[in-house]
Formats: sequence, structure tokens, C-alpha cells
Amino acid sequence: MGLTLGGGSGIQAGLHHLKRTSMEMDKSLQRISSGKKILSAADDAGGLMVAMNLENQINRTNSTLSTVQNTQSFVEMQASTLQSINELLERIQELVDYEKEHDSGSGVVSDSEIASYRSEFLDLQAQLIDLRDADFNGSKLFNRGDSITISTGSSSSVELDDITLATSPTGYPGSGFFYVTSATDLNTMESWETNDSDLTYAKEVIAGAIAQVAGHESVLGFAADYLSEMSLNMESAHGRIMDVNLAEETANYAALSMQQEAAAAAVAQANVNMKNAFDLLMSSINRD
Repeated sequence: MGLTLGGGSGIQAGLHHLKRTSMEMDKSLQRISSGKKILSAADDAGGLMVAMNLENQINRTNSTLSTVQNTQSFVEMQASTLQSINELLERIQELVDYEKEHDSGSGVVSDSEIASYRSEFLDLQAQLIDLRDADFNGSKLFNRGDSITISTGSSSSVELDDITLATSPTGYPGSGFFYVTSATDLNTMESWETNDSDLTYAKEVIAGAIAQVAGHESVLGFAADYLSEMSLNMESAHGRIMDVNLAEETANYAALSMQQEAAAAAVAQANVNMKNAFDLLMSSINRD
């Protein structure tokens, strides 16, 4: 009776299964360590292409959002500066009124008080000049001479008009509060009253500028909210394609580990069977 040794094919099958399981375990471990479900185009070529397109859109959207947010900071600085100018003009108006009381001879404001008001006025005027010419990160806040166009998407933008403070009731440069060039331009009590109409007009200009900046803040706020929401949605879609389910992949790795152990045991058992059969064959030959 012939003896057939089939252990060789069993060992080869076991080794093949062991190698394949080890490769799958390595890939599963890479997914767990990287957090990515798609490691290469071989895993899901279509999904990887969609994920790459989404990533490009996310980067462009975030870049646009950053520009809008920087512009928001610029506009917020404008609003803060305009509020300070408004407060300065209110105080200057009070000083003008005190001067009128003094000139009327009512005795309400003394000469010594007027002298202190003159000193305060010079300080306020110097501050007014500084605020009028203020800049933010190298860009003039006011009187730039041009508008700012901010992109809010591939085909949309927001145009921010220039805030012009260099105005006067007569429409030409003069000695009004926004045309002073030094702290000595309006250094007499008489000039306060002479330019009272300019002061009134300046307050109107500031009120209009504050409203204009508030409109800019509102538009930029809506744009920033939209871009932020768009970025979050695209990141969520990108995550659904690329991010691995950690619990699911961990369970898969555990199952593969058990399969690897079973394959290794099968190969070991096949080796034992092969050795036993060989020993039996050799014993039979020796007896003969």
C-alpha cells in the first residue's frame, strides 16, 4: 500500500494565509496609528481623489477666512478710533461753550479756568491730529483715497469704502478741525468760536463714519460666519472619507491577530505531521 505525504501542500497554504494576514495586520496598524482610513490610492482611488479636492477647497476657504478676519480687525480698529475722536469732539465742544460763557461776561467761567481750558484744548487737538492720521499694521485707517475689496469666495467679494475725515462745510481745505496740521493752528480762544461751524460739521462727519464702519463690520461678520461654517462642513465631509473608525479598526486588528495565531498554529501542526510521517516512512524502510 502506497503512502502519500500531503503535509507539503498544507504547509504552503498555511504559510500563504499567515503572510496575507500579517500584511493586513500591518495595514490595520498603520490606519490606527495614522488615523487615516485610506492609506494609498490602492485602498480607494475615487475616495482619495474626492478627499484631495476637498482638502484644496478647505485650504482656499481658510485662506479667504483669514483675510476676512484680518480685515475685521482693521475695521474694529477704525470703529474704536472713531469713537475716541467722537469723545474728543464732545470735550472740545464743551471747551467752546465755556469760551462763549466767558465772552458773554456772565462770570461763570473765570480767566484762570479759561487758561487751563486753552492748555487742555491744545492737548486734545494734538490727539485729534494723531487719531486722524492713525494707521493699522502700516495701512492708514482714514483718508486712504481708495476703497478695499475683500474676496469672500470664488465669485463674491465685499467692497469697503474709504472713510474720509478731511471734510469741511465749505468743501475745501481750511482751518477746520480735520484740516489742522499742527497744535498751533487753533491756539486762540477766538479761533474756537470762528470754527464752531466746522466743529459741528465734524461731529456730523464722525457720526456718519461710525455708521459706515458699523455697516462694514456687519457685512464682514456675515462673510466670516459663512466661510467658517463652509470650512467646518467641508472638513466634516473630508473626515468621513479619510478618518478611520478607531473602535472598528481596533476590533478588526484583534480579529486579524487571532487569525494570524491560528495560521501559525496550523503551519506548526503541519510541520509536526510532516515530521511524523517522515519518521514513520524511514522506520518502515529500515525494517525492510
